[in-house]
Amino acid sequence: MKLLIFAFASAKSKLFCDSACEHNYAPVCGTNGQTYTNRCLLDCRGATFAHKGVCESAQESGQDDSTTEA
Repeated sequence: MKLLIFAFASAKSKLFCDSACEHNYAPVCGTNGQTYTNRCLLDCRGATFAHKGVCESAQESGQDDSTTEA
């Protein structure tokens, strides 16, 4: 039951971020190692800003460097 509630909350949050933020491409890196399409999406997802631009490669950091759109 908790998993279902979490999945619903995550989906609702993603939908809110998708509608609340413009989708201009200005990549930023979060301290979680994820690259976000722009600062609004990073903030909306509750991530902490690390630096402008894409995160370093997965080989260098040991983390996934896939771009997160929301």
